[in-house]
Amino acid sequence: MIGRPYNNIRRRPSALSVACSGQVILVTIASCLCGCGLLDRNHHKEEVTQIVTRGQQPLSVSTERSTEDAQKHVQRANELYSQGRLRDAQVALGSAYEAAPTLTATFELAARVALDLGDMPAYRAALQQTLDAYPESAAVQNTIGKRLVENGRWEEGVKALNRAHELVPRNAKFARDLAAACLDTSATELAGQMLTQAMRRNPQDTTMPIALARFHESSENWQEAARYYGVALKTDTDNPSWRRQLARCHYNLGDYASACDAYSACIDSDTSSVSLTEYAEFGDACLRTGDVERAQIVYDGISRYGPVRSREVELLRTICAVRRKDLPQARSILRDALALWPNDEDLLGLVDVTADDDTAEKDSPPTSAAAQKK
Repeated sequence: MIGRPYNNIRRRPSALSVACSGQVILVTIASCLCGCGLLDRNHHKEEVTQIVTRGQQPLSVSTERSTEDAQKHVQRANELYSQGRLRDAQVALGSAYEAAPTLTATFELAARVALDLGDMPAYRAALQQTLDAYPESAAVQNTIGKRLVENGRWEEGVKALNRAHELVPRNAKFARDLAAACLDTSATELAGQMLTQAMRRNPQDTTMPIALARFHESSENWQEAARYYGVALKTDTDNPSWRRQLARCHYNLGDYASACDAYSACIDSDTSSVSLTEYAEFGDACLRTGDVERAQIVYDGISRYGPVRSREVELLRTICAVRRKDLPQARSILRDALALWPNDEDLLGLVDVTADDDTAEKDSPPTSAAAQKK
């Protein structure tokens, strides 16, 4: 009678092996005793329940205490970190990790401390631990992914950014961040595809057209860049930066008339927002379209308000005046320019162009013979 149940116990090593968890060994022993007839199942049901409950308490209490201890260490580490005691903060975080290895707050602070210490291997390890701790958090995957990319961990970073995009495919920001990472890794075609898909999924998102405009601009695809800058300006017609970039796209496309109109709108809106390079492009576009009156105004402004006098600008000012048939102004500009660059061949080549029969002798420098007579 006793031997058979005993044999049953020996044939159940898997039940006893669970004893390492500290939770079910008492249940196994109790059930075995009941099977042997040494413990009445009904009479002692309450006692068995109490034994099992008491057996579970040490593990849960221990876990709670470990977590509390870890949180205290993290709190202390935060205090030390705010005081600039980075090494001490790192030690406190080590204690927190020993107490509760899965406490995510430890990884987040450990990453900041390691970065400030310049310990890049520890920094990247902490970032990876944070990723592993939040596999279903798109925000965490996105944030950590960007940090990994910034630190040259392209593969891991793009993987995390892609995970964030997969979790929330309609989030335009996640799509933009993933596309930016793809650009950094020279995956240009993939970056364009990501942005285009994101715009289709988020047609009302006003950030997507400008993201696509800048993407195509970086690839010198001026036609597409101009198209998306145009779309963006429909929602923000007074944005001077986007209008300037649209003007530059038109200029690089050779659409000088559109470039003139766009630059003119920028200057009318905010003169100070236009750079010297953009003013020069504006003037050139005006000349190319035959609008010498406006070109003269632009180049005169560059000469007057620019940081330095430029030979090229003075040359263009002279040419504009000649084309406008304002020879007195052309000679005046040329005379001042030759005072600064007396041997410049291009400027000297305009001397005869700016002269006429009545003024050539008057405005020309005196010969040595004439000087001797005086």
